[in-house]
Amino acid sequence: MIFRFFSKIIERDDSNEMFKDIVYSYNSLIRDLNTGLSRLKLGENFESNTRTITIASAAELKIPHNLGAIPSGYLILRRSSNAVISDGGTAWDENNIYLTNNGASSVTLTIVILK
Repeated sequence: MIFRFFSKIIERDDSNEMFKDIVYSYNSLIRDLNTGLSRLKLGENFESNTRTITIASAAELKIPHNLGAIPSGYLILRRSSNAVISDGGTAWDENNIYLTNNGASSVTLTIVILK
């Protein structure tokens, strides 16, 4: 697309037509990007692992992730109660992360662990 765009500009002698070509190409590029970006899915574009887990109140849970590296973080997609979740006291490693439920009751979470 970009090469077609530049070849059109080089071929033009009329600046008005060149401007129209630039605007048309720009709008086409934005439309194509919008279409592509709207189809992105988290699991297809990031090395990640999705888990559904239950953490008891005031407990730390060891969660395996199979990413082969220390994860960069996690996202909570769903939560069954109004719990406060934080990183656990144990350091993360290439195999596991540790999360703590600081809430008054147990919680079930769906999380995405990101490489």
